[in-house]
Amino acid sequence: MNKVIQLTLNDLKNITRDDILKYFFIVVPLLFIMVLVLVVPVFIEQFPAIAEYSEIIVTFFSLELPLIIGFVISFLMLDEKDERVFTALRVMPVSLFQFLCYRLFFAVFFAFVFIFFMLLLNDLHRISIVEMLLNSLAFALITPILVLIEVSFASNKVTGFTVFKTLNFIFMIPVASFFIESKWSMLMGLIPTYWPMHSIYNSLNSELSFNHFIISILLSVSLIMILSLIFKRRVYSV
Repeated sequence: MNKVIQLTLNDLKNITRDDILKYFFIVVPLLFIMVLVLVVPVFIEQFPAIAEYSEIIVTFFSLELPLIIGFVISFLMLDEKDERVFTALRVMPVSLFQFLCYRLFFAVFFAFVFIFFMLLLNDLHRISIVEMLLNSLAFALITPILVLIEVSFASNKVTGFTVFKTLNFIFMIPVASFFIESKWSMLMGLIPTYWPMHSIYNSLNSELSFNHFIISILLSVSLIMILSLIFKRRVYSV
């Protein structure tokens, strides 16, 4: 427990020391929450036609929050990659497995907290606490997927930003499934964000379905395990 507290404090210190990371870790998520809670309802009041898309709007905001946290954590780890911190773990009391578990948990925890409070505070759609918890977890597990892909395949922050923009675009593609009335839209289920997006969309429409949630969790955990092995081979073995 002491190691976890020490690592957490160290990570928070490193994040707040970097103006860009601090901005994206604190300011941007809070801005997203404020926009959904305060600004979007005003827009809907002024332009009632937008109301029919309110579920999609909440879904979009729920997805952006874990991607933002993933951006921060991946750039933090890219700095560590440049400084060969992962190589140094070979001679440190903390193993790569322990460090990676901690860092991914750190990412999931903060993504979960931001998503949960956004769903709790928004007045566009009210869902039960259980649904908030389940959907927050489903979306939060997207964060380590983004982090592991970015840190494994980006060589530095410059290429990391390019990888992030590409992943952000790919992870947004399932939004189109809400507008396509075709069985072919199920092909978007190959993208991990498809399942949490449809899970929360159903909840917002009072159509709670555990199928999307369960598939979301199983797919995300499977990808995290596979990507962790890739991370170990591409980063730790260098």
